[in-house]
Amino acid sequence: MNNKQTEEENHVISIGSLAIILKDKYQVIYTVNDILIGLMFLLGTIFNMLLSWKITGAVLYILGSILLLIRPVIRTCRLLRVKRLDKDKRKSK
Repeated sequence: MNNKQTEEENHVISIGSLAIILKDKYQVIYTVNDILIGLMFLLGTIFNMLLSWKITGAVLYILGSILLLIRPVIRTCRLLRVKRLDKDKRKSK
């Protein structure tokens, strides 16, 4: 794969004079999701220890569980690509 193709696949976020280059957007989403999962379960544990925060703790456990279910969806999106074939390519296959 040449550099031009690689640069086109990168996503650039400009903030003033700085640029954040995301080389693999799915890996970034996956990592952010993992951080959120850890925070949800950590806060859920802390809140469950405090009587007045038990409901909030339970909600955070539920949200963390939902984020755990999203992980395989992110991985699947990364592995699969769907694109439309030209008419010529459809007829030859």
